[in-house]
Amino acid sequence: QHPALHENIEHQLSPLHTHWMYHFFCVHIFLEEQANEQALMLIDQLVEGGGGGDNNNDNNNGLFVNSPHLQTQRAMAHYNLRDFTTAQ
Repeated sequence: QHPALHENIEHQLSPLHTHWMYHFFCVHIFLEEQANEQALMLIDQLVEGGGGGDNNNDNNNGLFVNSPHLQTQRAMAHYNLRDFTTAQ
C-alpha cells in the first residue's frame, strides 16, 4: 500500500529476479491478487524456457514444459477468468 515500502521490497528482491523460484512465487501472487493475465504470461515464459524476447522458441524446449504445478496454476488462472473450457 505504501509506495516507498514497495520500492524497498523490490530493491531487496532484485538479486533474486533471475531465479526461477522467484517467478513461481510471482505466479502465486498474481493468482492471489486476481492478476490472471499476468500470471498466464509468466507461466508461458516459464514453460517456453524463460522467453527473454527470443521468438524462435518452440513450446517444447522449456525446463518446466511438463510441470504439473504450472499446469495447475494455468488452469486456476483460466478458471478465474471464467474460461471454464480451457481450465479443464
